[in-house]
Amino acid sequence: MGDDGRQGQVRENGLGEDEAREPETDGDKVRSGSPGPGRVAQGLRPYRIVVMLILLGVCGLQGFTLYGIRQGHKDYSEALYQIKTMQSQVAGLQGILDAGIAEDLIFLKLLLLNPKLATETAREIAAAVSKHSRRYKRDPDLILAIMKVESNFDPAVVSRMGAIGLMQVMPQWIDVLGIECDLREPDCNVAYGLQIMGAYEQLYSDPDIALTAYNRGPGPVDSALMRGKNPDNGYADKVRAVYDRLQELGSNKSQIHLAIN
Repeated sequence: MGDDGRQGQVRENGLGEDEAREPETDGDKVRSGSPGPGRVAQGLRPYRIVVMLILLGVCGLQGFTLYGIRQGHKDYSEALYQIKTMQSQVAGLQGILDAGIAEDLIFLKLLLLNPKLATETAREIAAAVSKHSRRYKRDPDLILAIMKVESNFDPAVVSRMGAIGLMQVMPQWIDVLGIECDLREPDCNVAYGLQIMGAYEQLYSDPDIALTAYNRGPGPVDSALMRGKNPDNGYADKVRAVYDRLQELGSNKSQIHLAIN
C-alpha cells in the first residue's frame, strides 16, 4: 500500500499526529525485588497435581486394557477403541496441564517484574496473557514487555491522553473495533491490545516500527517516514530490554527459582 493509502487508513481509524503518547513507565529496567515463596505458593494453582493424578490413572487403565488383550479377556476391536479413547483423553489432559504450566510461568514473571503487584491481580493478568497469546499465536514475553513499559501492570491506569489499562488502548479504538467490554479488565484489554498490535504489524514490516506505531500512533510514524526520518522514540528499545530479560529467565528457570526464594 502506498503512503497516501496508508495515511487514508490512519485517518479512517481516527489516529492523528497530535494523539501520540509517551511511554508511561521506565520499562528498560527490570525491578530487582523478590515476591517471596509465600506469595508464589499462594498464586500457583494446585489443580496441576489433580490433572497429573488423572493422567496416571488413565495410563494405568490403558495398561490394564493391554494386559486384558494379552490374556484373552478382552475383544481386540473393543479394547483398541478403548485405548484410542483413553489416548485422546490423555492428549486433552496434557494440553490442559501444559497451558496451566505456561500460565504459572507467566504469573511468576509478573511478580518478578513488579513485586508489589497483588497476587489476585497477577493471577488474573497471567490468565489473560496465557489465553490470548495462544489464541493469537503471540509470544507471552512480548505481551508482558509491552505491559511493563505501558502500564507497569496496572489494569486501571489511564494516561493523560486517555489510553486505558494494561496495554494502554487508545479510546479511538472503542468505536473502530466495536469494543463493548471494559478495557480496565485484563481479559478485555489484552484481547484488543493484541488485535491493535497485529494491525500495526500488518502495516509495517519492521517489528520495531510496529512497536513505535503502537506507542505513538501511526500518524507521527508515517509522517516521519515520508520525510525520510527515523520515527523511533526509544519505546521499542525499552520493550526489547524487558523482553530480552524475560527470555533469559525463560531459558534459565533456576534464575526464577532463586528470585522467588
